[in-house]
Amino acid sequence: MLYLLLTKAFKRLNPDKQHHKLKKLQLKAQDCLSREEAQKIIRKANKAHRKLAEGDANG
Repeated sequence: MLYLLLTKAFKRLNPDKQHHKLKKLQLKAQDCLSREEAQKIIRKANKAHRKLAEGDANG
């Protein structure tokens, strides 16, 4: 049980993956034309930033 909790937490804190997501979101944001799409991109970027911050705090 503890192994599952630790592996799940470790997978969530992969900074390379979050940086990659942020780069992809930045490219999408440059081509964004609607307000709704922009808000969706912003929410996803905020989530990736939050995961990076959690990783820094935990590691």
